[in-house]
Amino acid sequence: MAEIKVVTSEVNPILEELKGHTAGLDTSKVDVNFGVNVMELAERLINLEQRYNEIYKAYRESLLKVEADVKSNLEMFVEKDRRLAHQLKG
Repeated sequence: MAEIKVVTSEVNPILEELKGHTAGLDTSKVDVNFGVNVMELAERLINLEQRYNEIYKAYRESLLKVEADVKSNLEMFVEKDRRLAHQLKG
């Protein structure tokens, strides 16, 4: 039977780094000032900016969720592996 070794001491720092970078993403509204006189163009740019901000926030939230899920699943895997090893010994 092949053995899978997970070195949590190597994985956890990487997950924390990902979490730190993701948490550092600035999702505050970007203030874009194009100084145009055409109302239709201005409205389109405002809508584009709003949509961009929504997508960026969703992306950030998704990255944070992925990091949390990976960490949780890794902890579950390690615990199940530990239990299985204990059962095989006993």
